[in-house]
Amino acid sequence: MAYKLPLKTINRWLVKYGGKKQLYIKDVFNDLVWIYLINANLRDSDSGNNYYRKFDECSNSIKEIYNHMNEEIAEDDAGTADLDNDIKNIVFDPDYVALYLDDSMINYLTSGEKYVPKNKKTYISIGLALGMIVKDLDIYLKMMGYAPLDGTCLEEGLLINALEKWEGEHPLQRKFKEKYFDGNDEIKLDKQDEKQVVNDMLGLRNDLKEIYEAFPKSAYNKETTTKFPYMNE
Repeated sequence: MAYKLPLKTINRWLVKYGGKKQLYIKDVFNDLVWIYLINANLRDSDSGNNYYRKFDECSNSIKEIYNHMNEEIAEDDAGTADLDNDIKNIVFDPDYVALYLDDSMINYLTSGEKYVPKNKKTYISIGLALGMIVKDLDIYLKMMGYAPLDGTCLEEGLLINALEKWEGEHPLQRKFKEKYFDGNDEIKLDKQDEKQVVNDMLGLRNDLKEIYEAFPKSAYNKETTTKFPYMNE
């Protein structure tokens, strides 16, 4: 901002050099404010205003409006105790224990105020829970403003290897995605194949955990286990 760079350049630098996500317009309290200030800073070349220092003022103004709107609709919200009781009455299928989301994912999906996850690892965890492999994750991460999986990063490099090993052992899932997600009607799968694919995708993270932690330990760190970082236990 000090050099009055455009938003496109700042976003590119965040991803390429900072290892962060692009500023996301739906992140109202943070990224949207920065997007507004960057654009205002770019247009205003003569006033000498320091738009970088206006972040707190703008963010607080938005929060006041947001809190006022929440107060108006609070009467229609279900209470935490009611939701907790409802959840306790849900009967879960033990065959699909691998599908259960981490607490952080559940909090994000059920919270009234939608704070956008700030960690690339969180997005990767969500993608894996939905059965995404390398190709799918790279598309998803790009949509969320992040760089694709990086083979030079130890964690992500091990994940890429684990995903490629898993994909080689489960070839039907790619055909399933091409048929139903990409609309390729030429691909034929019978009902038994489709059921197997869904089961495979729901169990992806558990399978990856075993593959990931079975990789040879680092020559410099032989005493530690390679802990799978994309699933809280």
